[in-house]
Amino acid sequence: VELRRLAQGQDRRSGQGETSVVEERACEPRSSRMSPVRPEHELDFEQRLHVMITGEWVCALTATDRLEYPLGRYVFGHQFAGMVEGRRDVPVERVARVCALLACGRTPRAGPLRTGGRAHNPHLVRSDGARAWRCNLKTTSNGPRLHYWVLVEGTIEFASINVHDDFSIPGG
Repeated sequence: VELRRLAQGQDRRSGQGETSVVEERACEPRSSRMSPVRPEHELDFEQRLHVMITGEWVCALTATDRLEYPLGRYVFGHQFAGMVEGRRDVPVERVARVCALLACGRTPRAGPLRTGGRAHNPHLVRSDGARAWRCNLKTTSNGPRLHYWVLVEGTIEFASINVHDDFSIPGG
């Protein structure tokens, strides 16, 4: 409710339709979105990544779009945050932006992760019914891919970042 009111531009104190602080800060330099209310040194990398995903969602969508595409439920697989932190070929901000767009349904180019990696192979499905997907993290066709599961109820589980030809995904 609070986010909806802020997205609609209502100031919390006055209730008037003024430009909100969220809108004014929505596209500040990304490094400033790494540190929320608590100092950055008090947050571990996984917590900072959650903050960044929310910040990228706010920056990437207009207030009207955020009402239509709210940030959906997502979780990180066991290895995901460490994998993101350890990568040097993809900026953390780019990973956060793609995660945000996936979690709100404004999906960048994504496709099913298939068993064996061939187009004619079936979609990879986990024993709990979750389906595996992958999407580009860079605009190049052979760049790294974000692999994730979409659970039966719609939650996204971000699993790994892999090179173009690696079709493995943790949690399967």
